[in-house]
Amino acid sequence: MHLFVCQHGRPEGSDSCAARWDALEQIGRLKGMLREAGLGQVRVSKSGCLGPCEKGPNLLLYPQRLWFHEVGESDLPAVVDRIRAAVESEKGEPGQG
Repeated sequence: MHLFVCQHGRPEGSDSCAARWDALEQIGRLKGMLREAGLGQVRVSKSGCLGPCEKGPNLLLYPQRLWFHEVGESDLPAVVDRIRAAVESEKGEPGQG
């Protein structure tokens, strides 16, 4: 699995994920949180524009095509929980779904 974190910037005054949060800082935070949750196998990378800038900051879990929109720092624990559920679902572990 791969989590893409948009860090695309646009000209000043335009909506962009980069204008709404520090993507590089959040990538580091996400990597640490995923490792602590036992999900170190999930790769986290910065990406260019993922498309829906008006809904940013945007994250995309691939290949599951699981989108996270309007993500803020306070949302990161819920993102990690949802990724955990996706990993467990892929493994076929009970109690998830």
